[in-house]
Order: sequence, then C-alpha cells, then structure tokens
Amino acid sequence: LQSDIARKREQLDRLQQRRVAFDDELKQRSSELNYIKEDHKFEKKKAQKASQYDATQKTVEAESHFMNEEVRRFLQERIPSMA
Repeated sequence: LQSDIARKREQLDRLQQRRVAFDDELKQRSSELNYIKEDHKFEKKKAQKASQYDATQKTVEAESHFMNEEVRRFLQERIPSMA
C-alpha cells in the first residue's frame, strides 16, 4: 500500500514537472508567434507602402508621357516642319 502511494506521488510529481515544462514551452511559442505576427505586419505595411509608391510613380510617368505626346502633337500641328 505504501509503495502504491509512493508510486502515485512520483507519477504526480512527474506530471507536474511535465505540466511546468509544457507551460514554459507554450509561453516560448506564444512569444515566437507574436514576434512572427509583428514581423509579418511590418513586412505587409512595407510592401503596401512600396506598392503605393510604385502606383504613384507609374501615374506620374503616365501623366508625363501623355503631356509630352500632347505637346508634341500640338507643336506638329502648329509647326509643319516638326512633323
């Protein structure tokens, strides 16, 4: 009977130690998850800003190209030697 109680106490101690180890692992993995989420959020914002910059840059280039073509067309109409 005493050996049975001692064996069960040992099992209980081992289970408590495993629980503590699992809790520590859970904390570590949760902090890693939070770090990865923050990193992902940062990279997403960075990509979004780059995308917005690219879109703005393309719009400016398109407007510039359009204006150059319009000015060239206008001048060719006004000055026949430019055609």
